[in-house]
Amino acid sequence: MARKQLVKRIEKARRVEKKEEKLREEEEKKAAEAKEAAGDEEEPKIEGAEEKEEAKEGEEKKVVVKELELPGYAAAPKPKISPEVKKAMRFRAEKKDRQPHFVRQEGHRYRRVGLTWRKPRGVHSKMRQHWGYRINVVSIGFRGPRAARGLHPSGFREVLVHNVKDLDVVDPQTQAIRIGKTVGSKKRAAIEDRIKELEKKNDVKYYLLNPLKAYDLVTIWQPSDLEALDRSVQAAVIAPQVGKQVRKAIIAKAKEMGESGKGKVRILNADKELKE
Repeated sequence: MARKQLVKRIEKARRVEKKEEKLREEEEKKAAEAKEAAGDEEEPKIEGAEEKEEAKEGEEKKVVVKELELPGYAAAPKPKISPEVKKAMRFRAEKKDRQPHFVRQEGHRYRRVGLTWRKPRGVHSKMRQHWGYRINVVSIGFRGPRAARGLHPSGFREVLVHNVKDLDVVDPQTQAIRIGKTVGSKKRAAIEDRIKELEKKNDVKYYLLNPLKAYDLVTIWQPSDLEALDRSVQAAVIAPQVGKQVRKAIIAKAKEMGESGKGKVRILNADKELKE
């Protein structure tokens, strides 16, 4: 769970608590005013009544909204690199800010061509001939320093991992792990568990670039249940007892909510139907 979302939940709980306190104070004031207006006679004091009231007040005070514990801050691991490489990385970052955006020839004019870069090869192409009024072409002068080539912005060199055995070759001091795109969630979880084991065993931190995001599962029984879903933290699961018509209505509602621009609704047992 993300740190910002936990902070938001704590702030919300505190706001609710303050509102409840204000309502109690207003009710007490109204009751006092009503007694004064009615002019009720003072009732005879009963022994032990004050003690019971104090005890009740103490019990009410004890009922407080529990604050969520925030996870401790853990700094990302840093690579062991030479000062020359650090200097080259700084130079590369500065140079990239000044670098133009390379666009394919006629990409701005025809949608079918697209903007992704392709080398101009036309015989009469002014862009290939580097005419001044044409767009910049990818050339050797725009290249970064040799020492920083192939490095991630963090300074690590990326290593693609597809299974648990590939972790044995990784050097955590200079290399960062990126789990392959085709790896399923079951293998991803096994890889992450193995990384934690190696960290405890060798007392070293591994840098994982694309960790598996954990979601809280919420069971959905009807379309209206989706409205209370926190899309950044929670994922939905349609209850197996739900009928076909209700299931279709839930999926249609999820598609509508996804198109609203506030983020996609994740339904784990209806992924294929949502993509259609």
